[in-house]
Amino acid sequence: MSPPAAAAPDDEQPVDPAYAVILEQRFYALPTRKQDILKRRLLAESPDTLDDLGASFNVTRERIRQLEKKSLAELTGVTPGKPGRRSAEQLPLPASEPESADVVLEAITAVGRLPLPVTEAALIHRGFAPLDSLGTGLLLGLAKAAVFDDQRALVAVHVGRRWLAVGARHPAALLRTVTEVVAGTGVTDDPEELSGELAERLRPHAGSAEEADDIAADLVDELQPVEIGGRYALVGGLGVIEQITHVLRANGAPMTRDALHQSLPDRNPRSIDGVLWGASSPCVRVGRAEFGLPEFGATPQPQLRKLIFEEIDRHHEVAVDHLRALAEQHGHRRTSIEFYRNLPELIEDAGILRRRGPGDPPPAGEPAFDDLCFRVIAGPDRGRWSCTLPVSAKHLRASSLHIPRPLAPLLAIDPGAQRMPIRVNGTHTVLASWMLDPYLFSRTLRPVLNALGLGDGDRMRLIVLGPAELRIEAAPHPAGPAGPPRTLTAGAALHGLDGRPVPDDEIATSLAYAVGLDPQAPPSAVLRRLRERRNTPIAEAFALLFADELDH
Repeated sequence: MSPPAAAAPDDEQPVDPAYAVILEQRFYALPTRKQDILKRRLLAESPDTLDDLGASFNVTRERIRQLEKKSLAELTGVTPGKPGRRSAEQLPLPASEPESADVVLEAITAVGRLPLPVTEAALIHRGFAPLDSLGTGLLLGLAKAAVFDDQRALVAVHVGRRWLAVGARHPAALLRTVTEVVAGTGVTDDPEELSGELAERLRPHAGSAEEADDIAADLVDELQPVEIGGRYALVGGLGVIEQITHVLRANGAPMTRDALHQSLPDRNPRSIDGVLWGASSPCVRVGRAEFGLPEFGATPQPQLRKLIFEEIDRHHEVAVDHLRALAEQHGHRRTSIEFYRNLPELIEDAGILRRRGPGDPPPAGEPAFDDLCFRVIAGPDRGRWSCTLPVSAKHLRASSLHIPRPLAPLLAIDPGAQRMPIRVNGTHTVLASWMLDPYLFSRTLRPVLNALGLGDGDRMRLIVLGPAELRIEAAPHPAGPAGPPRTLTAGAALHGLDGRPVPDDEIATSLAYAVGLDPQAPPSAVLRRLRERRNTPIAEAFALLFADELDH
């Protein structure tokens, strides 16, 4: 008679350890081929397939399946297809056991009652042999079809312990679920109390209260409690968004950016800032560099632009000093007002800001007086305003590519416009905005440049075709020897349809037309216009090339 097993948790009747002896005896009584099949199908860490075994034994996969089924029946002592009847090949039970006691079937039933996953200590406490024993390995193989829905039992190592797991009933999933239930908010008042709650829920899966306490203590260590104002934020194994949320939740009030950096010393400050200022941030900015959670009543800091325009619309005219004080009152820097003083929608006169009205000068000057704007001198786009800009890696990575202000009204981009669609080359849509200056979003511009094959170091020409319509093309590279002609043709895009610079005798008339003058304008008028536009290098080259005409 086997010695009685220790009492199982919750007064559960322990399994009779004799199952292991019986299964081992029955296994070794099998023919060698059947033993090999069971070893490779049930006991191997990576079981062989029926096809693999069929090839090894030079039989069909169906024959292997039949042999496996018959071998399992011989282990359980039940004839295949006739549950409850003894097989003629069943080995006798030990003489001390009553023949009617089907110890193996009872052990299989006991496995099915286990609150999986369970630790190896929990198995032993319930009377089972260790996981690496032959008897338990065979028992788990028999349980696969009987109680595990054809799912194979696994030995999983987790938190420093061996566990019996089946399918989704894995220790990692168990510990994650238990932790979420007990510490779902990511905050605890007392790590010791948290450990006790975890241990209580883990007790059915552990071999003893002490083992449950040890596992719970390991879990709390992995949760990495961080003390914040008398409470503890649980930040272990989490992404930076969840960590920031738990820290703010533990604090219960807004925190400064520096305080959040100090609370998460293992995190790169830049990754924390990326969350705080990002669109997917779980918190709101409530001050200059202070953040809180909406669940605690935190409300976003008012946008300075909105505050300024509300104040101007209320009083029509507002002193800049008053707006500086207003900015400081709402957690912004006083100097932030300097940016908004130059917005195209506003006019400043003697320190007083007001909205730009119909009688005021337009926010953008004439293209003819802008140093970057030139009229196209040849082809179907002749007479349309354009600008030539360099293509650089910075433009391709940055959030915006600024364009000259005078081109914005021609594209129907109004001051304050945001993400306005511009049709480019008839095939692409590029988004444009005009805050302080008009710009194109590089993210939407990149596909256009890629389609044109433009890369770092190239130059592109933007030609305004009409409202919300733009053509972008590769600008010709400067040609010819260095000198005044090349400076003029390259700087003012004086090229024909073939991309070649205009002849020297056409430079004066072409340049006059490009800067908005009559082609027959005298050289003195062209030079004056270039100086008004602040095209200094072009003006100097023009003065050198046409020195004789200018003297007269």
